[in-house]
Order: sequence, then C-alpha cells, then structure tokens
Amino acid sequence: MLGRSGKGCALAITLFAAVLLMAPVSWSAALSGRVWDGSLGSGLYSATVTAESVDAPKSMYQVKADENGNYQIDNLPAGVYDVTFFFVGYAQKITRGVVVNGSDDKTLDASLMPRAINLDAISVSASRSPEKVLEAPASVSVMESEAVESRTTLTPTEHLKGLPAVDVATTGLNQSNVAVRGFNNIFSGSLLALTDNRIARVPSLRFNAYNFIPTINSDIERIEVVSGPGSALYGPNSASGVMHIVTKSPFNSQGTTVSLGGGQRDLALGSFRHAGTHNNRIGYKISGEYYRGDDWRSYDNEEPEFIQLYQLSASGAVPVGDTTLNERDFQIDRIAGEARVDFLIDDNTSLIVNGGFNRASSIELTGLGAAQAIDWTYSYYQARLRYKDLFVQGFVNMSDAGDTYLLRSGQMIIDKSRLWVAQVQHKYAPSERLSLIYGLDGLFTRPNTEATINGSNEDNDDIDEIGAYVQSDVQLDEKFKFVGALRVDNNNRLEDLVYSPRAALAYQPTPEHNFRFTYNRAYSTPDNNNLYLDILQANDPFGIGSSFAPVLGYSPDIDLWVQGVPETGFHWRSGDEGPSFRSSFATLDPRG
Repeated sequence: MLGRSGKGCALAITLFAAVLLMAPVSWSAALSGRVWDGSLGSGLYSATVTAESVDAPKSMYQVKADENGNYQIDNLPAGVYDVTFFFVGYAQKITRGVVVNGSDDKTLDASLMPRAINLDAISVSASRSPEKVLEAPASVSVMESEAVESRTTLTPTEHLKGLPAVDVATTGLNQSNVAVRGFNNIFSGSLLALTDNRIARVPSLRFNAYNFIPTINSDIERIEVVSGPGSALYGPNSASGVMHIVTKSPFNSQGTTVSLGGGQRDLALGSFRHAGTHNNRIGYKISGEYYRGDDWRSYDNEEPEFIQLYQLSASGAVPVGDTTLNERDFQIDRIAGEARVDFLIDDNTSLIVNGGFNRASSIELTGLGAAQAIDWTYSYYQARLRYKDLFVQGFVNMSDAGDTYLLRSGQMIIDKSRLWVAQVQHKYAPSERLSLIYGLDGLFTRPNTEATINGSNEDNDDIDEIGAYVQSDVQLDEKFKFVGALRVDNNNRLEDLVYSPRAALAYQPTPEHNFRFTYNRAYSTPDNNNLYLDILQANDPFGIGSSFAPVLGYSPDIDLWVQGVPETGFHWRSGDEGPSFRSSFATLDPRG
C-alpha cells in the first residue's frame, strides 16, 4: 500500500510539472520613451501615451509624460500593441505593431508636429469671434473633423446625436428635426442653423431642412453647437441655440477625395471633393454628392386613395393632369454640389466667394400632413470679405419647390422665395483686457408662393429685419472674465423695437475647468406661416355641402382653410342674439 501511494504521488508530481511546462508564462516589461515638439525639440509636458493590446482591444494602458516629455508604462504584459501619442494642438501619431517580449524593456520615442488647422479648443459661434471654448460665455460643444470623417452620414445632424442638450428626432432616412433645450416639432426652425456664417434654413418657411444643406461629409472641418439663447449677437430666431457648420479651407486641405458607399434600404452613395491652390494666393475647392435609397414606410389614413392635383389661382383651383392613384413614392433621390474660391489679396485682406445647390425628392413632413417633394431645389450664393478685424458678408438663399404637392389635398406647392442678407462686424481692442465686438445685420425675406401657400396675402408678405449689436469682453484678472452684450432689432411687422441683453461672468480656476454665470433674453419673431399662411387644408371634409343640394341644385364645397394671423388680429362680435359667425361645431344659441 505504501509503495502504491508513493507511485501515485510521484505520478501526480510529474503530471503537475508537465502542466506547468505546457501553460503559457506571462511576463511583463516597461515601455518608455520621450515625446517632443518636432519643430522646437522641447518635450511635451502632459502628452498622453496609450498602449492598446492588438490581441485584446479592451486592454489599454495610459500614462502622461512628465515636464521633459518622458514617459514610462510599467508592468506591460508581453504582446503586440498599438501605441498612440496625443497632445492638444499637435497631429496625433500612432505606432502600430509594437512587440513587447518577455522582461526586456522597450523604448519608443515620438516626435509630434503642430497642426495649424487644429481648432480643438477654439469656437467662433458663441461670440461670433474666435475664442477658447472654455472661455466662451455660453456652453459650446464641438465636433471635430476627425470624428466627422470617421462616420459616413446622409445629413450633418447625425453627428449631433449624443451631444449635451441636443434633441435629434429622425423622421426618415435622410430627414430629421433638431432642437436644443427642448421644444422640438415636425416643422422645427427654433435652432439657428449656420454654414460658414450663412443662415442655412429654407428662405421664407424658416424650416431647417438639413437634408437640403449641400455640404458633404468630407468637407466639414467642425460642427459647433451653442446651447442657450443667441439673440444678443445673432438676432431673432436663435432663442434655443446655434448650430454652426464650418467647412475646410482649400489652403489647408488640398487634394482629392472620393467616397463610395452603400447599405440597407437599397442605399447607394457617392461623393467627391477636390481642393488646390495657385501661387499661394488663390485657393479653390469643388465638391459634389449623389445618393438614393428606399425610405422607411409610413402611411396617413387621411390621404385619399385617389387624388386630383390642382393649383390655386385668382380664379380658384385649376386642375393639373388627371385624377390618379394616390401612392407615396418612398424613393429618396438627392444631388448636391458646392464651389468656393478664396483670394488672399494681401496679409490683412481675404475674399471668399462660394455657392451651392441641392435638388431632392422625398417625403417631407409638414404641419398639414406629408408632402411629396419632387425636385425641390435649394441654392445659395455668398461673398465674404475680411480686412484685419473687419468682416463683411452678403448672401442670398433661394428655394424652388419643383413639382411638390400635399398628399392629403393634392394642392401643388410653389415656393420660389428668397432670403437676402447683408452683415458687417468689427472687433476693436483698446487694451489687452478689453475688446469690443459690434455690428449690423439686415435680413430681407421675399416670399413668392404664387398664392399656393400665402393665398390672398401673396402681395403683402415681405419681412424686413434690421438689427445692431455690441458686446464687451472684459478680462477682470487671470481667472475672471465678464461679457456683456445688447442687441436691438426692428421688424417691419412689429410695432415696437425688440431688445436682447446678455451678461456672463466666467470663472476659470484651472486651464481645464470653467464656471459660468449667465443671463440671456432672446425672442422669436412670427414667421411667414404665422402671419401669411392662407392654404386649403381639406376640400369639404365633412360633406356639409351635400346637404344644400336639394335647395341649391348643387353641392357647394365647405372647405377647411388654415390661415395666419393678420396684422389687425382676428375679431368677432358676440351678443345676446348669438355670434356673428356660423360654424358646424357651434350651436345656434351661444348659451346652450
């Protein structure tokens, strides 16, 4: 028995030793080196060094460089790593396939070059002037080009999902409504949408059709979102916030980019961008995009099975074509293009001229039900002049609704409206601690719907808005900054001037932290739909006209119209004999 036990023990020891020999041995080593400025040679203090395991992507080891740029990652398990070197204001560097063997320490240095176009910590939207995001008098979220380029999208709003205070409601394959600080709706225009300082909404409808913006994904430098009222600088209709798309300069992004893609819903997409320079004084770029796809299916029970398209005129409704089956066309189709030329006249003066267009067909949701948009074209022209601290620009946005019609009523929609804008701004800094920004804005909306949207108001629907503003920026000390602003606007459809004040105190205890105490008052003016809408919603929806047939010999249409509020408002008289109007929803006796 003793002999057998000894043999069993020896066998167990032998098997245990074999297992140890067969099992992998995990060794660790140190990865160290230096990170420095490639142009100056000085070490980059607090540069971030990250080692990510290739075999186990979730295994990451990260350290900060010391004041001389030296770093060291201790106890790094043997394996293959991708090492990333990052420092704000410098081009990121990634060294792939770094092998760490056994207990042998590894040395890996990195030279980072400054990026002149990297504006990670700079915003131009909060104060209409470049400033650090942490020093801005409002909460600003910035989506940089690296993040934009890593994600292929059909509209810029896809990049806004997940940003603080931003609500994105997707209504189709390429349609969405965006709001900041709530109050989203199907025809939202509460967020002021800008592209390179240009108002990007549909001219007279004040509707942010983001799928109409012709800027392609690869041409976006960054997207800034200012959360909170912006009327003090941007004027009316920026009460909820500002979204600003900044595109790339041809001087800093030369070359040609071609992108092809596809996906579910039979989506096919192609885009291109080319930029170059001439004599270092003229920069140019051109871009274009086309995509098509099958939109999500949705239906409306209020849409009739058969439909007769018609156009309103002074003599009434004029039929267009024959009565046809009313079927939604879910095929989306879009083509867009932009061109821009930059002139560097001298070291202090630059001129930028650009234009773009977008033509789209899709289902567009409105407050009157869905519309079948067919070849709706949106286009613009813009010119910007900058001389030292003086900025002057003018642009025009144009809309042509093509063959669009409402799916509930069959009414053709004609919209050939224009928005003309002229702006001038100057910055003056009498001292290092005080700077002033002041300017003038003129917005001139010229609706042209040929009575299809504005009806009887067609000849009296122009809107002129002129505003002036001034903002002071006072650096109280190294940590405190005060910002005060005041704007006054005159709208030719409002009796009184409108004032928009702003005050902000920013406290920055460290370079990475900021506290803001702000006060803003903003407002929105009544838009074209509020004032001038005069459109047929439904033709005799309750069949009331048929009840008059025995007396009149025919059935008159008792139609349902949607109207804006006239300048004098709505007035009805009511007394003991009852109201002076008759409605199928009201009794003859006002008391009963």
